[in-house]
Amino acid sequence: IMIAETASGEFGDGGVKKSQWITDTFNTAIPSMPAIKAVLWFDEDKSISENCPCQWPVASTSTAQSAFSAAAASPYYVGGR
Repeated sequence: IMIAETASGEFGDGGVKKSQWITDTFNTAIPSMPAIKAVLWFDEDKSISENCPCQWPVASTSTAQSAFSAAAASPYYVGGR
């Protein structure tokens, strides 16, 4: 299974909820489903082009970017499974 698009929006809290969602998703949820073999992050800022408060980019805050970097560095995602 491949998750073709996933992301989390910002909630006006400096990325705290988004970083927690990233951590929970990549450290707990995805590893609990071994059929998932690929995940792609939807990294587009739609806030200006579609007048939407959706800050999808993983680097929308340093907090979210740090959470993603830490999750992606996990041995679970490094190398082939």
